[in-house]
Amino acid sequence: MSRVKPPLRIGIPPMLSTVFFPELLTAFHQDHPEIAVVLEEYGSVRACDLVQNDTLDLALVNMEQYNIDKFHNVVLANDQVVFCVNKDHRLADKEIVTTKEMSKELLIFFNADSVQNQLLKTRFEMDGYIPNIVMRSSQIYTTLQFIKTGKYSCFLYSSMLDKFTDSEITGIPLNPPIHIKIGMIWKKGKYISGDMQTFLNFTRMYYREHPLT
Repeated sequence: MSRVKPPLRIGIPPMLSTVFFPELLTAFHQDHPEIAVVLEEYGSVRACDLVQNDTLDLALVNMEQYNIDKFHNVVLANDQVVFCVNKDHRLADKEIVTTKEMSKELLIFFNADSVQNQLLKTRFEMDGYIPNIVMRSSQIYTTLQFIKTGKYSCFLYSSMLDKFTDSEITGIPLNPPIHIKIGMIWKKGKYISGDMQTFLNFTRMYYREHPLT
């Protein structure tokens, strides 16, 4: 009797998964229906920890982390953080936005294990401002519904705007910008199974042919 192969365990942060994984996973299953994949939702910081302790095989992460060199990685996209508001918001017509301006707004941040949160908090602290965080959430669509009221603001990646916002919401680049790399990581020294290698190769190929930005 042949043994059933365990599925690939892949960590996906809530914000990145909405952009990266639906079409990718559909295409992968079409080409490789024999390879089972289980997706588990974690922020990038937590996902890195779970790859390191072998709970996850791979993780899609924001790579702007101090410990990213501990992992093998492949960069899939370069992006930037944008400040998102309703089109009727008082800042909606600005070409760029500063921490001083953003600190006066009602801000929705993502959950605590988000690398984006760390980058933003560091930016506010360096500029001498305290962000007015009124909500923390990992739910993209819930967050966007708050933004549409015109009273709240949030931070997304620029690659998300066309996919998950509409004409009611605009994204404004930060000044200075916060650029990020998005990539797949796996543990150094870990045995790379045939299924892992197939998934990594497919992912690299897919995003060369379907770039996000």
